Amino acid sequence: MAIATVVGIVLIAINEGDLLTQGHFPTALAIKLPLNFLVPFVVTNLGLFASRRDD
Repeated sequence: MAIATVVGIVLIAINEGDLLTQGHFPTALAIKLPLNFLVPFVVTNLGLFASRRDD
C-alpha cells in the first residue's frame, strides 16, 4: 500500500500538478485524484495474485 501511495503522489504531481499549483480544482479533478492512487494499488495486487497463482 505504501508503494501505491508514493506512485499515486508522483502521478498527481505529473498529471495534475499544474492545476493544483494554480489553485484550480475542477470537478473532473475530484474524480481523477483518487484514481491516481487506485490504479497502482490494483495493478500491484493483480501482479501479486498472478504470481501466487503460477506457483
